[in-house]
Amino acid sequence: MNTAITLVGVLLIMVGLRDMFHQLLHPPSHGSLSRGVFTVVWRMSRVIKHRLGTAVGPGAMVLVIALWVQPAVAAIALEQLTRDTSQSCIDFNQYGETYYFREQHADLSLARYLPYTLEIRAAAGASTSPDVQLSGERFGFALQKLSEKLSHEFLSGNTPQEVFAAYAADHRAHQR
Repeated sequence: MNTAITLVGVLLIMVGLRDMFHQLLHPPSHGSLSRGVFTVVWRMSRVIKHRLGTAVGPGAMVLVIALWVQPAVAAIALEQLTRDTSQSCIDFNQYGETYYFREQHADLSLARYLPYTLEIRAAAGASTSPDVQLSGERFGFALQKLSEKLSHEFLSGNTPQEVFAAYAADHRAHQR
């Protein structure tokens, strides 16, 4: 399954790069993605009788760039979450006493936001982008490892949901 997702991700990247090359570096030829977006935007402009005037062209270009960049940005953000979650697990392994440290401001507390990471993981899994799905799988693995570390050393719970909820409750109970 991971191989198939990776291959689809590589294919999407190749299509995007091909489109960028043809649109930006080889102007006599047009990228198929760009041409499709420009065609749809132009037709919509004609339907509304060109009320947007000259903003249609630049708006379409911004839309094309957003389509090129969006999957990569989403995947990079989840990869950063994966690295940060893995680092937290390492910190708990090497410096177990950090579990007992409490943030002065609850808004900065890992314990407060950790339960919401499961929602981010679920959203990544439901994404249509293979890159985002793969990043979500990696993030889910890191969350599972962190959950196991917390449950074996500090808390009880059988699932990440239970462990992260217990972590949040424990830290909420001891807030200053």
